[in-house]
Amino acid sequence: MEPVRIQRHGEEQRLGAVGRQPPGNVTVGTARVYGDTDLSQSSSITFTPANWNVPQLITVTAAEDADVENGTATFDSRSSQITGSSAVLWQATEWDNEMPTPTPALPAN
Repeated sequence: MEPVRIQRHGEEQRLGAVGRQPPGNVTVGTARVYGDTDLSQSSSITFTPANWNVPQLITVTAAEDADVENGTATFDSRSSQITGSSAVLWQATEWDNEMPTPTPALPAN
């Protein structure tokens, strides 16, 4: 699965879906498993027997920070309400907006 790429201080979405019609409402939760804590996600999405086959958006946000690194985090989306379902691991990468501080050149002797 392609990682979600997010501009720093911005947000992007990933589509979430379930593979079969549930007998009742099903909540799919998403949590950061590890990685950059500047990346956060929306709490959960809910599928019903009527909309189970319509993908829903999971929002990932990249908070502002002072470093110049492009951070990456791995997320886990799953529902404990569907027997036999497994976690879906996916990644998000932020594109930092700070410029690295240039290293001054030393004069040649």
